[in-house]
Amino acid sequence: MIGNWKNSLIQMIAAVVVAVEVLVLTALGMFYTEWFSRQLDKGLEESVRIPGALMNRQLLRYQSVSDKAVMTELVGDRFEDGMVVGTDGIIYYAYRPDLLMRPVSSVPGVDPGWFSGESDVPWVLRQTKAGKGYLVSVTPVTAYQGGRPFFHVYVRVATDETEALKFRVFALFVVGSAACVFLTSMVILLFLRQRVTRPLEELERSADNLASGDLDHHVPVHRHDEIGSLARSLDRMRGAIRQKLDELRELNVDLRERKARMKALLDALPDAVFIVDENGRYLEVYTGRAHLLLDDPVAMRGRLMSDFVDQETAERFMTVVETTLAGESVVLEYPLAVHGGHFWFEGRTARLDREHGEASVIWVSRDITARKHMEERLRQARDVAEAANLRLMELDKAKSGLVSSVSHELRTPLTSLLGFAKLILKNFSRHFLTLAGG
Repeated sequence: MIGNWKNSLIQMIAAVVVAVEVLVLTALGMFYTEWFSRQLDKGLEESVRIPGALMNRQLLRYQSVSDKAVMTELVGDRFEDGMVVGTDGIIYYAYRPDLLMRPVSSVPGVDPGWFSGESDVPWVLRQTKAGKGYLVSVTPVTAYQGGRPFFHVYVRVATDETEALKFRVFALFVVGSAACVFLTSMVILLFLRQRVTRPLEELERSADNLASGDLDHHVPVHRHDEIGSLARSLDRMRGAIRQKLDELRELNVDLRERKARMKALLDALPDAVFIVDENGRYLEVYTGRAHLLLDDPVAMRGRLMSDFVDQETAERFMTVVETTLAGESVVLEYPLAVHGGHFWFEGRTARLDREHGEASVIWVSRDITARKHMEERLRQARDVAEAANLRLMELDKAKSGLVSSVSHELRTPLTSLLGFAKLILKNFSRHFLTLAGG
């Protein structure tokens, strides 16, 4: 499970620990090495000043610069050379007998200006000669404090041993630091391996099992620290996932049942249902009668109305969509040539607000071709009936005219005949009816 160091927690922590230890130990090493070096240099400078300071206080004879035992006891084994030089530049006392009573300017590596007598302050300087390092002390000797010097005590010591000691101390510190870094890193790595990465690997295996669907795998870490809290959270997540999966299974069963009922309902309805966005693009297409569609339902999804109808019809449909999106439902009838033939449809629209996203339009189209045909036949029958009724009215008018004419022409003679008949009946009753009674 551990790949390269960038993908390994323990290796990254180890790198950080080593880097921090190296930085800290480097800083401490530089500080203490510098401090130790300054202490050595300070001690060496103090020791190289001792002969001059003693001679200046008349506690040491000038001839002592030629006595190696005395100088070694005062300065140490690092003593190299010593002499007492007058302000006239003549060497009066020297460790090397061949330099006695010679001008100091004849000594290689020595500057006559050091003994000019212009200052009564002792000083120390470092020299390098033939690849070797030296520390030189020049101490003015005065008869009283503040007086002009009459002698200068020159002492030279080698610094190679001091530099070697510095190097040994530095090397020892480097070796000790490396050992400290190694040991502490190993301890930290072992601790991290045992207490961090191994439990994390177990958590990783548990997470992989959860990802693969194994919800029965129990997280094996039992601790009371952050990793234990993470393990318990992972175990709670496992229980929550199992509960959610059970709920999702129940919901999925219910959703399948709802989908089956919805499909059966849509198949039973004589309608086609479309969901259209604001651009006239078909988002969904549902129908149990595919012959009433402009194309295959799958092919229509994601395409525009204008891809299937002419421009005039597309503009009319888009006007309906815009009106519906404005909040006003629309009912319209329209003829349309589909791949099942030429049909008449009644469209009803309504605004559909989605939870996330723009509003859309639900468009329900019903086939009203049979009704349209029936309306056409009724219209034709009505026209025939109206024509027959008009003919009957004309015949009735002719009958009325005939009756009126006949009534007018026959009324006068019939009235005369009726009057004469009444007179005859009256005279008959008076003169003949009584005779016929017996």
